[in-house]
Amino acid sequence: MLINTYNIAMNNVTTVPPASSTPRELDPQVKINIDELSRQMLKQVVVPPRLHWRMTTTQAADFIEAAYRVEVNLRYRPYQAHPQLRRCIEQLAHMITHDTNKFGILMAGVCGNGKTTLMRALRRAHLVVQARGLTDRLGMRIEQAKDIAAMVRQGESYRQLLLADILAIDDLGAESSEVMSYGNVVYPVVDLLERRYDAQRTTLATTNLTPAQVGEKYGTRLADRLQEAFTIITFQNQSFRQ
Repeated sequence: MLINTYNIAMNNVTTVPPASSTPRELDPQVKINIDELSRQMLKQVVVPPRLHWRMTTTQAADFIEAAYRVEVNLRYRPYQAHPQLRRCIEQLAHMITHDTNKFGILMAGVCGNGKTTLMRALRRAHLVVQARGLTDRLGMRIEQAKDIAAMVRQGESYRQLLLADILAIDDLGAESSEVMSYGNVVYPVVDLLERRYDAQRTTLATTNLTPAQVGEKYGTRLADRLQEAFTIITFQNQSFRQ
């Protein structure tokens, strides 16, 4: 049976043929409208929502800096304004206030220069922004890379990491690359990052590793994917732990 109806973009024909067990064959005269076909296919794809604040970059940076000051004060330390730190905050703010093909953020630098504090500040600020209705209701979870390596033995806990709206991994690179799980060698952090990459789920991470060291530890495949999907924020200031 020849059919000349198709539910997606063929010469403006949008009628879905009735279900039938009879083998079907497309009419050779039907011309496919590729542009419209692509648009219709995209409508059927469900992409996880991304971290996005509905405000200007400067406003977002001010929210984050205010939360950063809170994180510092909670540790009974004085807040030190630093132009390099503000630059990193503004880079982060730009990422979450603009549409981009990136859906991850990697904060890299030496120990003690504010990466983890900034990650925690982002979560604190996100709760405030969310309460004001200026972003989607997405939960943000922070986990140590070392703990993730252990969670692979706890199936449900690890599965929740795969599905988290926003997952922040602290101290990427400090964990063992491979662990034993029920007699099998597994690579929990690599697998987690790759599966979240495939699903385009928002993922953040801090690391003391350089880009070259990331490639050495996790392999070229993952390093290339991180380069593609992550905005890399490099902390150039020295340690605040003095």
